[in-house]
Amino acid sequence: MSEAQTSERFDKAVRELRDTGRALWLAGLGAVAEVEEESRVVLDQWIDRMAEKGRSVDERQRKALHEIGERTGTTVREMKKLLDDTVQYEAKTLLKRLGLMTREDVAVLAARIDTLAVKVDELVACYELPAAEVFEAAPPAAPQAPARRPRQRKS
Repeated sequence: MSEAQTSERFDKAVRELRDTGRALWLAGLGAVAEVEEESRVVLDQWIDRMAEKGRSVDERQRKALHEIGERTGTTVREMKKLLDDTVQYEAKTLLKRLGLMTREDVAVLAARIDTLAVKVDELVACYELPAAEVFEAAPPAAPQAPARRPRQRKS
């Protein structure tokens, strides 16, 4: 074999080796790309599954939180009512101990005053004289000093 043939065979072997190496390199890159695509699909599917599971957990937590909020609100309203009732009862008891009028006492007194006012109006209507007789019968009165109210005693 001649040197030219040997050199040509060597060049051919180098080209084949280079082409084979390049093909292997490209095959490796293709494999990496395939794995990347597959992993993205798998990862997307996994993320979708996890998100769906997360939605159900989130929904359960929201429901539980809403129920706890409602129960807490109900308890707070009941405690407020209890506190209001207790304060009113204690205030009423204290006012009675001190001999002062309570809200109910004032309401009863106001009702009695209203009843008395109606009775006075009825009585005045029964004994009312016609306006002409009142003016004729009454002589002109001398101006009088206003009546003094009696002094109230301090307790």
